[in-house]
Amino acid sequence: MGRLVTSGFEWKALAVDTDFTSPDGGKFQAGLTVETSIVRSGAASAKASLGSNTSGIGQRFDIVGTSVGLTYFTRFGFYVGSRTAIAQADHIFRCTDASGNDLLNMAFSPSASTIGMYYGTGRTQIGATTSLSTGQWYVIEASVCITSGAGADDYIAYRVNGALVDKQTVTIGTAAPNRFMFGLINGLGVGGAATVYYDDVAVNDDVGAYEKSWPGPNRKIVLLTPFNDNARGGWTGGSGGTSNLAQGVDNLPPVGATDPGTDASQIRNAVSSATDNYDVNMNTFGLAGLISSDIVNYVRWWINHGTASATTPPTRHGQLIGNPAESAEQAMATPSAAVGAYPSNWIWDSGTHMYNPTVVISGTPPVLRVGKRTASTFVVDVDAMGIYAEYTPGWQTAPTLGGSLYDQMDETTASDTDYIYATAS
Repeated sequence: MGRLVTSGFEWKALAVDTDFTSPDGGKFQAGLTVETSIVRSGAASAKASLGSNTSGIGQRFDIVGTSVGLTYFTRFGFYVGSRTAIAQADHIFRCTDASGNDLLNMAFSPSASTIGMYYGTGRTQIGATTSLSTGQWYVIEASVCITSGAGADDYIAYRVNGALVDKQTVTIGTAAPNRFMFGLINGLGVGGAATVYYDDVAVNDDVGAYEKSWPGPNRKIVLLTPFNDNARGGWTGGSGGTSNLAQGVDNLPPVGATDPGTDASQIRNAVSSATDNYDVNMNTFGLAGLISSDIVNYVRWWINHGTASATTPPTRHGQLIGNPAESAEQAMATPSAAVGAYPSNWIWDSGTHMYNPTVVISGTPPVLRVGKRTASTFVVDVDAMGIYAEYTPGWQTAPTLGGSLYDQMDETTASDTDYIYATAS
C-alpha cells in the first residue's frame, strides 16, 4: 500500500467529520479545533488544548486491514504553544490495535518540555527523551512493528526532525496496529496543561514501491481548491445557476444542504445521462505556494457527494483528468439516504494514490472531474472538491543514502524515503 493517511487539516472540518475515510476526519474526538495563524504549511493546522484533566482530545485515523509483521511509520508536525509545569505527561500520539490496546505512545511532559516513547498496555516509558522548545515547529516520526512471536521481538522507534532518537526491541503483543491518534490524548494520571498544534500528518506502511518507510521530515502538505469552471455539462448550481459552479464546491469546510441547496452550497445533476461530467479547474500548484524547484511527491483528490433521494440513487465517478491525469476514473460510493445539512449523509470519496507525478507547477491548472454514470433524473449532489498534494521544498540538498537516517528499524535496503536532508525544518 505505502501511504495510508495524508492530512494537513486543510478542509477545516474537524468539528463535524466522523468518518475515517474523510480527508481530515479520522473519528474526530471533541476538543480539537482548526487553527489558521500557527501553521507549518498550507492554510490550517489542528490545535489541542488540555488542562489538568484526563478527558483526552484528538483526531483518530482507523486504518482498515493492517497486518502483523508490517512496519508502520507515522509523521506529524508538532508545535508547543504553551505549557504548565505539571509533572505528569500528556500523550501527543497514540497507536493502538483494533480493540484500543496501546502499542506505542509518544508523550509530552509539560514540566520538562520533553517527549519520549511509551509502549504496551502498561504505557511503559523506554529509551531516550528529546527536549522541545516552545514556539517552534518540530517534525516527529514514530514507527512500530508487531510481530507474530511471543517474545521480545516487537520494534519501536522515533525520530525528531529526521534524526533517529531511539529504537527498541520490546514485547508488546500480537495484534496489528489499527488506530493512529493525534492530540492531547488521555494523560498519564493527571494531565499537564498544554496547548499544542499539529500539521502535515502522514501514515505509511512498508508495502509497495513508494512511501514504504519514514514519511520524511521536510515535506509539506497543501490543498488545491477549485478556481473556475472548465466544462459544466448538464450540471447546475443548487439554485439552478449555470455559471461559476466552482463556488458551490469551494467551501472549507463543506456547507452542503438538503437538496437542492443553493448555488453557493453545492452543485447538482438531474440530467438523464450516464456520461455527463462537471470538470473544474483547480488552483495551480504555484498558487498553493510551490515554486518550480519543488518536488511533488504525492497527490490524491477528494470529492464530497450525496443524493436527493434514497430511491435509486445514480452512480457517480471521479477522476483527475489533467496535471496530473489518472489513467482511469474511479467509482464512488452510492448513497443510501438523502443529504441534509453537512455532514448528514454526505460521503467523502477519493482517487488513487499518485506517487511522484509529473506536474506543471505554474500556469497549468489541475482539472478534477465528477461524473454521473446512471441515465436517470435522480440527482447527484456535490458540495466539495479538492486535491491534497505533498511536496518536498526544492531548496533542500539533493537526497543521498547512508548515515544515521538510513539506520532506521532493521531495514537493510534503501527506499524512496531513506534520505539525509541538509535542513530539518
